[in-house]
This record gives sequence, structure tokens and C-alpha cells, in this order.
Amino acid sequence: MIFGRTFKEDFSAFLKNYALYICLGIVAIIVITIVIVYVIKGKKKAPKKEETISNDFNLWITYLGGKENIKEISGVGSRLKVTLENNELLNEEIKSLGVSSIMKMSGQVILVVENSAPELADSLKKALQ
Repeated sequence: MIFGRTFKEDFSAFLKNYALYICLGIVAIIVITIVIVYVIKGKKKAPKKEETISNDFNLWITYLGGKENIKEISGVGSRLKVTLENNELLNEEIKSLGVSSIMKMSGQVILVVENSAPELADSLKKALQ
């Protein structure tokens, strides 16, 4: 006991005088935290541009280097795998037909076409016949 008062009495007096400010401070921290979480959560990426796959199969064949350049076509998921005689004949303008990316390998080209590769492969095979 220093100067006639205990810590408990001092703390009680402090709470009586400042309880309202303490509560307002806690509420303000909670509100600010909630606002920050909603602002961060609310930020959404810009909607992805919907790419449509062109149905002009003659143009596809032209951009792949012509009928003579195409050996084999297969599709799984979003990947259209094309085996070409000469990869250099592949026209980069094929992206305008709905291809989002092109991966060139020796003798093969993989075109990413947003989950429609099997149907596109079947249609291209029919157009090649």
C-alpha cells in the first residue's frame, strides 16, 4: 500500500473514468478491421474476357499451315495438340480464333482453347477429310 491506495483501487478508479473511451476504442478497432476485410475481399479481378472459338475451320487449317502440314490433331480439356510437318508454317494470328496461348515443341504445337479442345479436334479432323 503506497500512499494509502492499492493497485485495485487505482485500477477501479481508472476504469470508472475511462471505461467509455476504452469501449469506443475497441468498437472502433473492430469496425475498422471489418471494413478492411470487406474492402480486401470485395476487390475482385476484372472478369476474364470470354473468348469464343471460331467455327471457321478452313481458317484454322490455313493458320496451321495448310492440310499438307497437319499430321495429327487431338484434344484433351483445354489443350489442342497438333502434330505438324513444319512448325514454322504456324501463323501466330491463330490467337484471333480463340487460342489463348501457343506452346511449340519439336514436331508438336499445343494450343490452349478454353475447355473445347476435343470438340474442336473432331471438327478439324472432319474439315481435313
